[in-house]
Amino acid sequence: MLPSTTKTGFQCIPLHRLIPLNIRFNIASGYGHCYLCGTMLAKEVCTRLNIDPVQLGGLVEKPEPPKITRRRELPADPPRQEPPAPPLKLPDWLERYMSWAGATGNQTPLIFHQAAGLWLLATAVGRRLYGEAPWGVRIYPNLYLMLVAGTTFYRKSTAYKLAESVARADIPHMLMPTPGSPERFQEALAGRMPTNFDKLPKAQQERLTRGQPFAAQRGLLKDEVSGLFGAINKRDYMVGMKDLLMELYDCPDYFDKDTQTGLNVVENAALSILGVTTPASLGSAISAGDWDNGLLVRFALLMPEPDYAERPASPLYQPAPTDLIDHLRRLHERLPAPEMTEMGLSAPGALRLNVECWAECQRYGDELRRLCDPRREVELDERLKGVYGRMHVQAFKLASVFAALDWLKTSDTVPTVTVEHWNAAQAICDGWRTSAHRLLEQLDKSGEAVVERRQQDRLLTTIRQAGADGVALRDLYRNLNFSAKQARQLATDLMRAGLIEERRMERAEWFIAAEFVG
Repeated sequence: MLPSTTKTGFQCIPLHRLIPLNIRFNIASGYGHCYLCGTMLAKEVCTRLNIDPVQLGGLVEKPEPPKITRRRELPADPPRQEPPAPPLKLPDWLERYMSWAGATGNQTPLIFHQAAGLWLLATAVGRRLYGEAPWGVRIYPNLYLMLVAGTTFYRKSTAYKLAESVARADIPHMLMPTPGSPERFQEALAGRMPTNFDKLPKAQQERLTRGQPFAAQRGLLKDEVSGLFGAINKRDYMVGMKDLLMELYDCPDYFDKDTQTGLNVVENAALSILGVTTPASLGSAISAGDWDNGLLVRFALLMPEPDYAERPASPLYQPAPTDLIDHLRRLHERLPAPEMTEMGLSAPGALRLNVECWAECQRYGDELRRLCDPRREVELDERLKGVYGRMHVQAFKLASVFAALDWLKTSDTVPTVTVEHWNAAQAICDGWRTSAHRLLEQLDKSGEAVVERRQQDRLLTTIRQAGADGVALRDLYRNLNFSAKQARQLATDLMRAGLIEERRMERAEWFIAAEFVG
């Protein structure tokens, strides 16, 4: 053991405590580490104190144990390898779309291009395919998709614009006008033409006329989808839009709404939405209720993939390949078409899918449901339970459009959803599920958590300024413009953290900073 003070003036500690036992002296660099002093040039310390590290030990690299040579060496067993996971096999059309979009929008995350391609497929199909689920509902392949990323860097709007260019070149009649109000939105869903229809160019009139039978089963593009949530939550004229969007996701056969312009009858709905936003915009537009009431969790909430990397940029712009557009058009035109009746063109019918993967779908739903069990040791965040609860249905929607693409290569009457289609769809949805976790972490980091921390800091500063006398809860929430409930909750959190203490002053709630408590 070394003395506490040496002739050279170094403050020392027992040698066995100079560095932790699991960290050795580096004889090449001369540095060691003490858990009290930190990193030090231990070689100089030893020299000036006349310490021989070899004799005292603990400061030299641990010598390697001598190798024991056996008379007869047996060959080592080969390392055990887990069987590789089967590769994700996407439909050829989707891979070709991602290849083109990924090269054109080389700075955009591939998960965004993939989602845009899936939205195009869902829009082309509309409401003309369905699976008869064993639990008694029909599942149509419409999708609500939200691309969420920081502004500028990820070029998320590029995915949106490339998908729009393909849709306008191929199936322009399947694009729905952006809703300005719930009433006008309901009119568009009911197939009612805009009031200025006669004044529109002939090409636009033809587009709207062709899309009229598909009125409630078209695709909607929303450049800043968080603005829709903000308007829903804060503007009186958008009352009813939230319920309408939730109802449309479930593809009702019929519903009607009585508005100032008359009765709007919406039939055969299957709306698909592709929207983009930033975490900051979404965090400021939504409330806690948006997770609970079911609208937000109906969206696939997509963040950039964890291994995001830019691809090489194309030297020249390449429009969407002709065969890509033709293939999408063939899918749209092979499905049931509108029929002429005495009242004009009627909405097209739907084909019932031949499904071979219901057992896998139900198993996946059961697994996700177990993860939502409140009795689990680490309970799932309440906001994500709605996401998990709908994930197996979203996977079936994807499997449906994958089956439809393969169906184009056959002469079968209806598409068949195979286990292979399901496996690809489930793999994509598992990626969406982890993406929702990333979004929630981002929102907590930049949204609610930041606001809450600022509010706690304001409350704590005010209590500390009051000194040893403390301050009443009533004065706190009045001076800081908090509600009584909000101030009490913030104070409770600060008490749990040991930063303040509560007192009773003539039955009033009173708080004192911990440093002033005797």
